[in-house]
Order: sequence, then structure tokens, then C-alpha cells
Amino acid sequence: MEQYVSTIITGVRAKCLIDRLARFEQPYVDTSRLIFQAKGISIGRRHLFTYMIRTGLVFWAWSKETWVEVIQTVLRKEQPQGVCLRMRMLTYLFSNGLYVGALTAYGFMTDIIFGCAT
Repeated sequence: MEQYVSTIITGVRAKCLIDRLARFEQPYVDTSRLIFQAKGISIGRRHLFTYMIRTGLVFWAWSKETWVEVIQTVLRKEQPQGVCLRMRMLTYLFSNGLYVGALTAYGFMTDIIFGCAT
């Protein structure tokens, strides 16, 4: 995980590392598929892995305070909106928490989680 976070790698080397991290990668990928937005997948993965290294915990064991920090650092870095949305979705799905922020797209998140109203 540290190797993935600390070096910019692509292609076969990146795939080999990601394959070895499948236990941590799969929940992230599954959540990303709910969003229907390809933008920011690898940036979000790197952000998530960075915090797992920093905390020494898998993301599904994080406290709500850690999730708030993870989301707020994405916002400070001005990453693509897809990264913020992924982190908010992971927070909701894995910690049963809902990040409350002025720019949070709750309607969009609700549609993703519960489906669109007909």
C-alpha cells in the first residue's frame, strides 16, 4: 500500500499492486460503481490508502472523526468532485455516518443509495 501511495506507477506494475490490495480495493471499487463517474477513481484510491497508512486501520474501522478529516482534506486539496462524493459514500456505507457540509449533494447521494423517485 505504501508503495502504491508513494510512487506514481501505471500499467502492469500498478495493476499488480492493486491486485495484491484487492481486500481494500474491492469495497472502494464497488462503491465507485454506484456513482457512475469515472473521474477521480485513482486519486480517491490514493487518498483512501494514504489515510489507511496514516491511521494504521482499514477504512471500515475508522471513527466518524477520521472520516470527517478524510473528506475535509479532499476538499482542501480541491480534488475532482468525484473524489469527495466517493469519500462521502464510503462514510455513509461503512461507518453509518453522513457528512454534513455546505456543498454536499445530498439529493444526488440519496438517489445513488435509495434509487431515483419515479
